[in-house]
Amino acid sequence: MLWTLAIFGLIVAWYLFMRKTGGLSFWKVASKYPYAAHEMFQEQDCWHVFTEEPEGGYRASLPPGDWAGPFKLFLPMTGNRPVTIYGKVPEYEEAQKEFVRRMTQSI
Repeated sequence: MLWTLAIFGLIVAWYLFMRKTGGLSFWKVASKYPYAAHEMFQEQDCWHVFTEEPEGGYRASLPPGDWAGPFKLFLPMTGNRPVTIYGKVPEYEEAQKEFVRRMTQSI
């Protein structure tokens, strides 16, 4: 019983954390519009995308700074293989909000 409560608590904490950063809505929209998301990742410096794990690991290959992640997203242009994405704190949070706003207004 205690394990069930602990797992439930972790799930709720994760959900609240993702919701606080706007992450959940962003990743839903990004998966719905993967080409636009890929374009945004390429255009903005607040994102770092890996198509494969680099030798030495992801964290060692990131530029200096505070990076949030890893986040995973399936992109058609990679053969529907997941890419690993890191966002530069706090710039990526604003980029997420702008992307969601722009994509939901275009519907």
